[in-house]
Amino acid sequence: MSKQTRKWITRLTAFLLIFVAFNAFAASCPTDTVYIGEDEDYLYCRRRGDYIGNDQAVRAAILRNAMTKLRYPYHEVERRCLAGNVSMCPLNEEDHSRGCYDCSALVFDVLRSVGVWVEPNANNQYNYFKSIPQGLKTENPMYGDIVFIQADDEPRIGHTGIYVGTRDNRIYYLNASVSKQKVWVSRMPQGKRPFAYGNVSVLRIGKSD
Repeated sequence: MSKQTRKWITRLTAFLLIFVAFNAFAASCPTDTVYIGEDEDYLYCRRRGDYIGNDQAVRAAILRNAMTKLRYPYHEVERRCLAGNVSMCPLNEEDHSRGCYDCSALVFDVLRSVGVWVEPNANNQYNYFKSIPQGLKTENPMYGDIVFIQADDEPRIGHTGIYVGTRDNRIYYLNASVSKQKVWVSRMPQGKRPFAYGNVSVLRIGKSD
């Protein structure tokens, strides 16, 4: 190996080490913070214990993370399908190769993205927000809030999702849809409203109790 070749390899190795170190730094949140999300320009991190509040950028990051699950297949395994865990999805089905969700597992993943762990069960997730002061509201939702829909003719929450927006007086929300059999943006029938919204603003980053 010539002296010139060794010099070139040394320079290339140094460049790669710097490149890797820079990207590792750029893609990491500081100690005592929680990764919320990122876009082309920014990495969103928040200190543990901070309230999410009405920070538009943080809410957008949360919703952006949720939207990455679009078209993931719906599947329910013993009432749960955690975090797109492929091992819990049906075997030998190509559509499930990335993972699968039911409605509460999708919300579980969204809440987990801000360091909040709540059992993947729609009724339990409703009760979690109910246990927090101002954790539930019936109007003025903001994108990223959790949608709770009451089961037909039953005094319990039967479905849940993530609020996306309102258009022509109709509620749009991201959910693992039984009818669509995938994660999808659904809209509620004209004039119908969710039973309640989980107010994401009052959640504390990295706090599950």
